[in-house]
Amino acid sequence: MSQPSEEQGFESYNQIRVHFHVCPSLPCLEVQGALDRLALLPGCIDYALTYWQQNAFQWSIAGVWTNEEDRNRHYCGEQIQVLFKCLIQQSASLIICSEGQILHPETENI
Repeated sequence: MSQPSEEQGFESYNQIRVHFHVCPSLPCLEVQGALDRLALLPGCIDYALTYWQQNAFQWSIAGVWTNEEDRNRHYCGEQIQVLFKCLIQQSASLIICSEGQILHPETENI
């Protein structure tokens, strides 16, 4: 397996897939507020919710982090607990979490 070169970098991510049996209310201000607070944590690049009008019963929440340490630290914080509480209040029937790293080339500003 090849090692990343100096022109490449890593970003960590976490993804939360949420399924509902009952259509959740949209927009959900409590969930968005929790995501906004998560996005302010050290090392967080973005924390966003995606859902599709054709299938509002499935949501995807993605967090992008500058490094694995900050991503792992947020799991123990109050903000992620608030997010899960909001999802449960919206009657989430299944919550699936995953994480990993994204390898991407660094680009030079020309």
